[in-house]
Amino acid sequence: MDAIYSQFVQLYDCSQYIIGGRGQCSLSTTSISSFVVFFGVILMLIKIKISKLSGEKEFDIASRTLRRRLKITRRDGFLLSSETPPIQARFGASYVTLQAECFEAAVRLSMLREDVKLEHIDGLCAALFGTPQYRCICDWLLEL
Repeated sequence: MDAIYSQFVQLYDCSQYIIGGRGQCSLSTTSISSFVVFFGVILMLIKIKISKLSGEKEFDIASRTLRRRLKITRRDGFLLSSETPPIQARFGASYVTLQAECFEAAVRLSMLREDVKLEHIDGLCAALFGTPQYRCICDWLLEL
């Protein structure tokens, strides 16, 4: 950041235009507009980053809520394929691993997004078939 600031000062140093203390420093329209565009782009990138973070936060909240609703949390003995198994799994505790893509599709469906792949929802149902959680996912799907 200091390097950018020093380059900016070198480009727009007005001391060479001041003669006898009464001179004026004029920046060209191109220089000013490029400076404004530069800061506009920076502000736009910051806004995009903030919106992505809020979208991810929404997705995380919906994910946690759905896992509790379907009773597929770690405490219930379920892990997503993107999660690392806890230490208890190494000492004999059993966990059912669900495909992360399938669960993420269910979260998107709960958020009523359009980018849901029904094959993944079907895969989640198939993975839960024969467990008490299968009834939970059936009830959840019927409520949608």
